[in-house]
Amino acid sequence: MGCTRSGLDRALTAYRLWESCAIPGFLYGTEAMVISKTTVKELEKIQHSVGSFILQLPQSSSQVMGWMEAGLQPIQQRLDTKSVLFAHSLTAGKKDPIIKAVVDATLADLTDPWTKRVQAILEEAGIDNLVNISKRMLKRRMREHHVSQLRQAKSDHSSLRWLTEPKEWFKLQVHINDSKQCAVLNQVRAGDAGLGNRRPNHLGLTYKECPWCSAIGIRVLLNELHVILDCPGSGHARRATGIDVFLKVRLPLMTEHAIMIEFLGGDGANVETMMLRGDWTLTVLEEWRLAIAQL
Repeated sequence: MGCTRSGLDRALTAYRLWESCAIPGFLYGTEAMVISKTTVKELEKIQHSVGSFILQLPQSSSQVMGWMEAGLQPIQQRLDTKSVLFAHSLTAGKKDPIIKAVVDATLADLTDPWTKRVQAILEEAGIDNLVNISKRMLKRRMREHHVSQLRQAKSDHSSLRWLTEPKEWFKLQVHINDSKQCAVLNQVRAGDAGLGNRRPNHLGLTYKECPWCSAIGIRVLLNELHVILDCPGSGHARRATGIDVFLKVRLPLMTEHAIMIEFLGGDGANVETMMLRGDWTLTVLEEWRLAIAQL
């Protein structure tokens, strides 16, 4: 396992324990069951807590962060894939005539709760039937369907406007570790850096507009992009770090929104570069927080 600071990387450790121990344990045998929405919801709450721990995010952050950045596939998607693959194995792999007759009868009974659930999953994924499709293709089709669901979920959250797609879906992203630099970048990606625009900040205050800019007669919406790239209240730190140069080099070529996406890893920067950007971000946010505390 990778290490940071003085011990095991807690992000990687938690991810592997969850995926190798917890998930196989509580999903064992569920391919032959119909799991209630209430149960799925409770399991998803637990997984969200694990994802928040891995990413060092507050519980208020979107579940989509855990699904995309921590690689924790939604519980319902896991269940759906297991059920469909199990149904496929029954139709494609059983040669005994008696077993095959039982399977055919079960899958033909549209009043059976499990059969109804499998048919609903297939219909939602745009899969006609399980007869003329290989296991490999079935897994691919289900994966594509689930990725499209997560893309839609991300687009439904305005707070995730700067979050880029995973380099590899349903895997812990390579830039995720338990460092403070990674934590602050995750918070910015989640649109939940504790500025006061989503929940009370370090002063216990909330704002819709930037308080520093409001104090000098400028009305501007408060969000992470404004504080990191624009706000005069954090201007000294921005110039003292590499953010100002990063911004000025790109401004003639792209919007600030696109620049923010690149800054947070959309440009494919390696882990070392992302840790440096994390340091810059910490410096800028600290200056801004000190500035508004003096208002």
